[in-house]
Amino acid sequence: MQKATKQKELLVHDVKTRISEKEFARLSSLIGQTRYRNMSELLRALLAKEPVTVYTKDGSLAVVMEELVLLRRELSAIGNNLNQVTRHLNSLKGQPGKAALLLQADATISQVQRQLEKIYPLISQLALKWLQK
Repeated sequence: MQKATKQKELLVHDVKTRISEKEFARLSSLIGQTRYRNMSELLRALLAKEPVTVYTKDGSLAVVMEELVLLRRELSAIGNNLNQVTRHLNSLKGQPGKAALLLQADATISQVQRQLEKIYPLISQLALKWLQK
């Protein structure tokens, strides 16, 4: 039975047509935006009136993602600095050096807060755009 079904599905008929350069260019660009690998697959889907899903790339997200990557790196570096200050602070036994390190830690925490203030609007923009219902 499987052999009979497979023979019915074989692509044995060759159908030819002519299209304009403009239409060919449109179909060629459509291939790159769909799951179809070649013009024949795309045309068979269109003739069979199957839904053709077009995948598009949103360029606005690239800018946001670049900014988030840079902010993540900067926050990571600031976090490393804060860890070093904390480690050094814990190793000090006397009080005079601790005051200076506490000021340095406070400055580092302020840096983190400034970076977080940059991140929150970006996250809000992403949430509005990508988490729509």
